[in-house]
Amino acid sequence: MKSTYPLFRRVIEFVLLFALFFLSGRKCLAEVPDSKKLAADIRQKYEAIETFSATYRLEYAWMQADRTNVEEGTIEYAKGDRFKLQLGTQVIISDGKSLWRYSKDNKQVIIENLKDVNKEILPSNIIFNYLNMFSIESISETVYDENPVFHLKLKSADKSSPNAITNACIGANDLILRKLERVDESGNKTAIYLSDIKVNHAIADDTFTFQIPEDITIHDLR
Repeated sequence: MKSTYPLFRRVIEFVLLFALFFLSGRKCLAEVPDSKKLAADIRQKYEAIETFSATYRLEYAWMQADRTNVEEGTIEYAKGDRFKLQLGTQVIISDGKSLWRYSKDNKQVIIENLKDVNKEILPSNIIFNYLNMFSIESISETVYDENPVFHLKLKSADKSSPNAITNACIGANDLILRKLERVDESGNKTAIYLSDIKVNHAIADDTFTFQIPEDITIHDLR
């Protein structure tokens, strides 16, 4: 059986993405906020978010291999650890109790109890743990895609990667993530770009339940 866990690694790379997703609804700022104020706003804004959705583009660049890979997908999220992540032909869905990992290419779905899976992939845990894993080192104003943004230089608490560089661009008026880049010690880069962002809108409940297609292999681990 070919594992679909490579998708999990990509999901974990959304650590920063999820954390900055939920910075919405803020009025135009007269000046650059300090890092403590911004960190407090992250926690406060998350509590007000009921639903969230966006399309995203992931770009991976490997320095030594001189190779770049681009992938596109969508995310839908609702409180209660309900979410749907779609990346190409692979999908992860949670209804808050069960988790489905479906690979169209492999024609298989793995079903698990949500409480038994790696908690790092849960959007709620990623957001709550964000400020424990990263801190805002500096904030500056700039322009991205013809719009004013705050450029954030982030510092990781992971001592195993002290020289990794992480930067984010978030809207100066709404504080929603526009771009995220992380470069490791070897020069390999992962970049995330967000668009079509919606917050606190209606998402059908059946979005978070996987409808099992016919003629696929089912591995029910519950």
